[in-house]
Amino acid sequence: MARRDWVEEPAIQKIFKEHPIMAQLVMAESSGNPDAINKKSGAVGLAQLMPGTAKGGKDSKGRKTYAHGMYGKTLTDAEMRDPVKNLKFASEYLTALKKTFGNTEDALKAYNWGPGNYRNFLNDKLNECLTKGDDDPTEEEKYRKLLEKNLKSYAMIDKS
Repeated sequence: MARRDWVEEPAIQKIFKEHPIMAQLVMAESSGNPDAINKKSGAVGLAQLMPGTAKGGKDSKGRKTYAHGMYGKTLTDAEMRDPVKNLKFASEYLTALKKTFGNTEDALKAYNWGPGNYRNFLNDKLNECLTKGDDDPTEEEKYRKLLEKNLKSYAMIDKS
């Protein structure tokens, strides 16, 4: 598969059909560039997977850890750069986040910011909203607007 032909790959089309939000996530994350690497965060590929998310890690006792909801599923560096494997992992990861957070909007925020960070934010926001009602963090607000722009242009908003 040529690097520019990733979108025509049947496995990619299947993912987009089953999870339409993934097309917008790809555009928001990498502008459709399968070779994208974020020099600041280290995120890789179409869905900008973080190495720690895709490859797993070790806990303080040396035990293998996995991304949220992805027990036993990891990607190598080479697989993170493969458009099909990158997008398949990302769609499964987003599905796991949606189950945890209960809706697509919160799952997307957790995807972008990390589920632990987003959970902490929600807990803090819950406590703070009683007094001052803070807005989302700046990066999250930009990401939300970018996703909304892409979603509106494709008229595929998922309100679940």
